[in-house]
Amino acid sequence: MDVSVSTAPIFDVDGRVGGAMGIIADITDRKRAERELAAQTRLLRTILDTTPDLVILKDVESVYKAVNLAFCGFVRRSESDIIGKTDYDLFPREEAESYRKGDLEVVRTLRPLLRDEEVTSPEGRRWMSVAKTPVLGSEGECVGVLVTVRDVTGRKQAEASLAEERDRAQDYLDIAGVTLVAIGANQRVTLVNKKGCTLLGVPEEEILGKNWFDHFIPERQREEVRSVFLKLIAGDLVPAEYHENPILTATGQERLIAWHNTFLRDTAGAIIGTLSSGEDITDRRRAEEERRRLEDQVRQSQKLESLGILAGGIAHDFNNLLTGILGNASLALVDLPDGSPEQQSVEQIERAALRAAELTNQMLAYAGKGAFVIKRVGLSGLFRDLSDLLKSSASKKVAVQYRLMDNMPAILADVAQMRQVTMNLIINASEAVGDREGLISIATGVTEVTSEFLDGRCLGEGLAEGLHAYLEVSDTGCGMDAETKSKVFDPFFTTKFTGRGLGLAATLGIVRGHHGAIKVVSEPGRGTTFTLVFPVVDADAGDVSVADRREEGASVLGGTILVVDDEESIRVIATRALERAGFDVLTASDGHEAVKVFREHAEIIDVILLDRTMPGMDGREVLDEVRQIRPGARVVLFSGYGEQEASKEFAEFGLSGFIQKPYQAGTLVSKVLDAI
Repeated sequence: MDVSVSTAPIFDVDGRVGGAMGIIADITDRKRAERELAAQTRLLRTILDTTPDLVILKDVESVYKAVNLAFCGFVRRSESDIIGKTDYDLFPREEAESYRKGDLEVVRTLRPLLRDEEVTSPEGRRWMSVAKTPVLGSEGECVGVLVTVRDVTGRKQAEASLAEERDRAQDYLDIAGVTLVAIGANQRVTLVNKKGCTLLGVPEEEILGKNWFDHFIPERQREEVRSVFLKLIAGDLVPAEYHENPILTATGQERLIAWHNTFLRDTAGAIIGTLSSGEDITDRRRAEEERRRLEDQVRQSQKLESLGILAGGIAHDFNNLLTGILGNASLALVDLPDGSPEQQSVEQIERAALRAAELTNQMLAYAGKGAFVIKRVGLSGLFRDLSDLLKSSASKKVAVQYRLMDNMPAILADVAQMRQVTMNLIINASEAVGDREGLISIATGVTEVTSEFLDGRCLGEGLAEGLHAYLEVSDTGCGMDAETKSKVFDPFFTTKFTGRGLGLAATLGIVRGHHGAIKVVSEPGRGTTFTLVFPVVDADAGDVSVADRREEGASVLGGTILVVDDEESIRVIATRALERAGFDVLTASDGHEAVKVFREHAEIIDVILLDRTMPGMDGREVLDEVRQIRPGARVVLFSGYGEQEASKEFAEFGLSGFIQKPYQAGTLVSKVLDAI
């Protein structure tokens, strides 16, 4: 038991000490509490002295009241040399003022303060993590500041080293020629390099942390691409070595990116995201598509040219054969008396030959070598003149709608050929609609032909940019797939019944012959639109037609004609027809013979009927020799091709006429009389 004894003297009446009085108190509990407090204090002090952190207790005036051994070691002073001092006694003034400012803030706000500070120590500058906490009195007032300081120099150096490594790695990423993007499992961007920022047109700080799919993938593909990513993260898919998808830039432009992907994993091997390197292949893909388009155009042009040469050659040879049939038939009809039993048969032969000639003319039109009579034509006026005929050509269930421009510039065209083009397009549109109700829309106007138009599926040669007149025929019919569309202008290709198929082929030939172009837009179930464009005529251009070269006062009572053709049947028919009309006839079977005969009889030959195409020496070479012998010689050209072709090739020679094969005997005589 612990006791406390106190004594006091006892005085008598005389003031003398007469005895003593003692008071004994049991202080066992108090002593126990004091010993426990002392033990706790020693324990606390031991804890504070063994912690590596610096611990300081200051009063509200920043005077040191207590410190642990770590702080003593840090400033290399004893505790007794520190207690009662301030920061101004231990640190440089600038640092001391910073520490005092922090103490005052804690005293004023009664809130803890945590920050990193660089301080001076005997070992040099050190980075410290400083925590300041207010010490409150019994009334809640601040009576001091408890400061805990931890040396974080190593951590700061590691962070600086890590930042340096990160910057170096970022430099490596930024000099890469591809876009690098890391996406976490939460779909947010965790890394992007400079190339990616440039591509997206967004600074790095506005990309990091953003949901990649919501911000940088076009809406139409957003969920599809997100779904693939989520399956990758879940381990349900193996990353594709190569994948393409578009991204959306800040300007709203889409760029096609080819990605190479890999997983990002944590230390345990779990998938935490993806890292992708992407190459912008937009321009390359466009260039590839442009190259394919140009190759398709070249192939199409070569195919059309080859087919045109074939069609033109066949038509030319057939016209030579038909000339013999038609010429003999017309001569036979003249010789046969009226009512002769043979007359009907010969007339049927003549009609059949004329129908065959119409077919060869269509083939020549496809080849762009048809017989054109060119003049100024207004497309809108042409349609107004044909409106009744066009309506009758379409199905009764189909409505025909017109959108025709008034006062539109004229084009140079053959009216008959343009009528054929129009009828072909209307009939084709009507057949596309079929027995269903539908609409055919016909529009005319002017448009600026741009490189974009020319870059599309445009068929034509040498079409220049600039102002053009257009004819547009649209239908609400069945439309065409890509394969059908690629063959629609092939001769005799048809999706209808057998025996058709020259309509659109002839249309293309006529358009090409007029230096125009055709563009077709069609999708299955969405109808078809044919757009034809033609160069417009300058305002001061006059009508263009075949010049009338008939010479006033020329004798038509007879004369000598030189017939030059390598086909014997044609020479025979021409000779018979001309002799029957009262002319003398000389003949030549090739170019060399023609030059020889003309040189011998130049003074008496009134007209030369000259075949354009002959083996060895052709018509142009013969004509050149003839004009050297007699510059004013009259020459009428034979050809199985159209007059336009001849007009271009022989324009410098000033022809006196042109005869399209096949022809009837009367036509031949009439042309000779015109020339004379």
